[in-house]
Amino acid sequence: MVHTKYTFGCLLPVKIDGEELDDNQQKRLALLADSICATGASKVAYKSHVYIGVDEDKLYSQGLASIEAIFRDRNVQTTVKTFPKEEAGNICTYWTVLADAAIQEGCDFFGLLGDDVEMHTKDWIGEVIEDFTALHKDLSLPPHLFGFGCIALNDLQAPGFPTFPILHRLHYKLNGAIFDEDFVNQDADPFLFALYRRWGASRFARSATLTNHIGGVQLAEDTQYIVPRYNRKHVDWSNALLSAAVERVSRAMNLPAAKFVTVDVVVPTYRVVRSFIEGICALKCSLAKGSVQFIIIVDDPAAEVGWLKQLAVDRSDVRVRINPTNCGASHTRNVGMDESSAEFILFLDDDLVPNADIVDQYIAAVLQHGDKYDGFVGYSDLPAKPEQIVPTAVHFSGVSFFWRAAQKMKLMP
Repeated sequence: MVHTKYTFGCLLPVKIDGEELDDNQQKRLALLADSICATGASKVAYKSHVYIGVDEDKLYSQGLASIEAIFRDRNVQTTVKTFPKEEAGNICTYWTVLADAAIQEGCDFFGLLGDDVEMHTKDWIGEVIEDFTALHKDLSLPPHLFGFGCIALNDLQAPGFPTFPILHRLHYKLNGAIFDEDFVNQDADPFLFALYRRWGASRFARSATLTNHIGGVQLAEDTQYIVPRYNRKHVDWSNALLSAAVERVSRAMNLPAAKFVTVDVVVPTYRVVRSFIEGICALKCSLAKGSVQFIIIVDDPAAEVGWLKQLAVDRSDVRVRINPTNCGASHTRNVGMDESSAEFILFLDDDLVPNADIVDQYIAAVLQHGDKYDGFVGYSDLPAKPEQIVPTAVHFSGVSFFWRAAQKMKLMP
């Protein structure tokens, strides 16, 4: 059997404290090197090249020599790029320069990595390339758009959050650069994932997993806070920056391909009733041009959420966040909005039993009327139960009128 040959570039910024690597860095880089050169179940033939970024004052350090030796001992080729001290901690600058080098040297794919990750999957590169092949087939794209999309590795430290994206060199042709210069050291990975989600072309790897031990997403519920190695600088990317990139890629594709309607279902919950939340997360999108993900924000830090966290591990379309204190439903919804990068957010309460086609109905409304309206309100019902005192009293009081308001008002106030 004849295999296609690909070159995969690993973009690896490394922070060397002192002159030598610490033991944990040594171990993680060795695991990464082992996974890069490992062979597994994939049928893809590829070679790898690691692009290492270090501060310029570490060029002749023992630490850098140790890194190069780790990969050299496994016959993995490396290229080193150095950065001035004023760029220290600006990981996005490192990734940009390393990606430019990878593209110039002919890499077909490249992945944004870090020196604090522990790789758990061997032959993850072959798996990811196969994922791109499957994505291209599923989207029925023409041959010249092979590689269109973004595959994110599964980060056990932040399930459901797209860290460490993998891209094809086609991304440079479409976007002009890996990402905008606005990005400093945060947010570039979810930005890239959100960009290609607009065409249904973002996916998590089938099984390739890693753990981000130092950087990454630190959550309010983390039992042990790890002080970041640099000052984190976030960017407001989910509005103007994302819209501009979507428009830029759309023009460069030069195809009439319709973009997907992206919807995030945001559920604030204090009660964390398993049956209700599992029912909401069981909702499906059956429309060809729709993408749905679920963001569950727990407003009780003492709630039992082991099963919910496991759900996020098992399903890449579910993300769970936990407020550090009880903040109330309105604040919790705002937290969900901040987590979302979809075009539309569907807010559902944690005690709802939604119709099975609710997501399809909203997406259909967007497809039909999205150019006219900025939002949509569905019908809700509070069932009358004459045999029970409390539901009957609620109905008699009139406070439940707004549940049926969308049935009676053509335009909501």
